[in-house]
Order: sequence, then C-alpha cells, then structure tokens
Amino acid sequence: MCCGVSGFWFLVAVMVSIGAIVAGRLFSMPHASKVGVISIVVVFFCAIAYMVLPGLVDSLMGSGCIGGGGSQPSAKATKK
Repeated sequence: MCCGVSGFWFLVAVMVSIGAIVAGRLFSMPHASKVGVISIVVVFFCAIAYMVLPGLVDSLMGSGCIGGGGSQPSAKATKK
C-alpha cells in the first residue's frame, strides 16, 4: 500500500516541504522555513490517517443490520 501512487505523492510532499525549509534558510525567509516544518508534520499526520481511517470507517459501517445472517440473534429467538 505504501509503494503505490499515493506513496509517491506523500514522498513528493515531504520533498517539497524539505525544499521549503532549505530555501527558507538559504534565502533568509523564516516564514518559508516555518511553513516547511508545518507541512512535514501535516504530511505525516495525513499518512497515518491514510493508513488508519479506512479500517476505522469499515469497522463502523459494518455490513448493516439487514441481510447477510448477522452474528446477533433476532428478537424472536431471544423471547421465550
């Protein structure tokens, strides 16, 4: 999953962020350096979310309550 197209774009974003830090230091632009550091942090948070959120959404959505023979017994089966 990390070697696909999305992994490429995460790598590009990190490289651009590092370029902003270097350019900010080289040309004495502190705001560019700050934006570069913030960009790296945002990219890492996005990469973590990219790995975690699909599983989280899948577990929350489940297969629904209709069809499929769910794991919980029906209301009729529990009444006696």
